[in-house]
Amino acid sequence: MPSKKPAAKKKKPVAADADKLLFGALVVILAIIVVFFVYSLSIGRAPQAYTQLWLSGNNPQTAIAGKNFSSGFVIENGEGKTVEYEYSFTAENKVAASGKISLESGKQKPVNAQFSFSKAYAEKQKVLIEVRKPGRSEPYTLWFWLTVGD
Repeated sequence: MPSKKPAAKKKKPVAADADKLLFGALVVILAIIVVFFVYSLSIGRAPQAYTQLWLSGNNPQTAIAGKNFSSGFVIENGEGKTVEYEYSFTAENKVAASGKISLESGKQKPVNAQFSFSKAYAEKQKVLIEVRKPGRSEPYTLWFWLTVGD
């Protein structure tokens, strides 16, 4: 009597299983990336605190010794709170004008001062503007050069 051999089971191709596994892994990874991206957009970022200064348009290029001239800058507070700034204008190696300004967050304000040079100089002179805020050891600085004549 002839022996019957059991029928061989069909095997799935190995490549098809690997493709399905790879596709599934890519879908999971893509889903994780999308969830992370949406989450990062939803939590937002804390705005960066800043103080910004720039020279105003009224700073002269020349001055006459002994006569007052006007100089200024604009300050913008982006600190997220009201800040009291101290400022000074230095010319001829001495403080020529100084003061304080309290500024609400999100606001900007021009600051002007009048002062003079004691004498004429052959070379251009530097006017230094320093602005200090509480909690910051170094001042913010601006400067410009001008010719001081008779």
